[in-house]
Amino acid sequence: MPKVTNCESLQGKLLVAIQTELGDFFHHSVVLLTAHTSDFAEGLVLNKPLQPNVRQNILDQLPITPKLTVPTIWQGGPVDLTHGAILHSPEYQTPDTVMVTDDIALTQTHQILQDIAEQKAPEKFLFCVGHAAWQAHQLEEEIMGNIWIPVSADADLVFTTPYEKKWQDALATLKIDANRFSLIAGKA
Repeated sequence: MPKVTNCESLQGKLLVAIQTELGDFFHHSVVLLTAHTSDFAEGLVLNKPLQPNVRQNILDQLPITPKLTVPTIWQGGPVDLTHGAILHSPEYQTPDTVMVTDDIALTQTHQILQDIAEQKAPEKFLFCVGHAAWQAHQLEEEIMGNIWIPVSADADLVFTTPYEKKWQDALATLKIDANRFSLIAGKA
């Protein structure tokens, strides 16, 4: 496969998994790229909820009063499962907030968890643990190898679409019918 040396940043784009070679975790995954430079890429998987007992275990370990309650915690990826991140709507801002797109922000501080517990939460948010990560040029090579399709991120798809529909709805933004889509890519 040719080496990628120069590429436009994909920060703020969604990656839609189209290969089964990625393994079970990334099967039908939708990843929001929160950072993408020539040195690395990072993102959060948006459609892999943790089991309720795991969610409760995480919430019970947080040193927050009043106790934080959220209906779902998402497994943002297989890397650094002890690290949390909150994707959220942009009306909530701290000095540590990073704007991923105009409509999607990222905050990775204890303060946002405290604010959520105190009912000062952003209007829309996803609590993720772990993340996906790629080394320099790895993501670009995976895209060229037909492992991922990048699509435009939409705040409604990120925050509102049920997780079971995110993969097919992300493909639909490219006019691809997920019911007719084959996960087996060929080489011409």
